[in-house]
Amino acid sequence: MLNWLLRKRLERAFDKLSTELETKSFHEIELDKIIKATARNERARSFIRQRVALEYQFYEDVVPSNRVPELRRRLNLAAAERHAAIERGAHSHAHPEWAAAAVAETWILSRIEYLENAMDEATLNNVQRLINSI
Repeated sequence: MLNWLLRKRLERAFDKLSTELETKSFHEIELDKIIKATARNERARSFIRQRVALEYQFYEDVVPSNRVPELRRRLNLAAAERHAAIERGAHSHAHPEWAAAAVAETWILSRIEYLENAMDEATLNNVQRLINSI
């Protein structure tokens, strides 16, 4: 009985994610989760904005021809920050350190994908709009 219930829950979650992925990118779905989870936590949102501002500044300071390799390096750092937050006890999209690293990681990866023609401009703009709403 328990296995059946678990299987049904997983099937519903998969169906929901599949439906969402038909209209949104994975980045947009994850950003929506972070936005909802931090909606009432100004401290978390401020932390996220400060963290992403570092990436904006870095991006502007890098010579365009070196952006992708440098962004990949920054992507690894953001992923390490996210994993470190988990090791320190982060367990939800609302955790400030985890959310800040995840948003930075999403922003960096969306830039890489756009620069490598793996993401269209409309999706990039949607990702940026969601990040700006934090």
